[in-house]
Amino acid sequence: MSKRMKLLCATALACVGVTAGGGAGWAQSTFKIGISGAATGPASPNYSPNIEALRIYVRALNDRGA
Repeated sequence: MSKRMKLLCATALACVGVTAGGGAGWAQSTFKIGISGAATGPASPNYSPNIEALRIYVRALNDRGA
């Protein structure tokens, strides 16, 4: 097994250990959801619909209490 593959496996196991360690506390946590995209400038026509769709979706989830 190459050094790169060992490092990848070790990193993946560390991430699983950190996320699994939260247990029931995660159910009460607040999650921040974000998106990276150009809201202004020449690339904004490509990203603006996706950004707005995510905002609408998250607002609808919050309104439902999900």
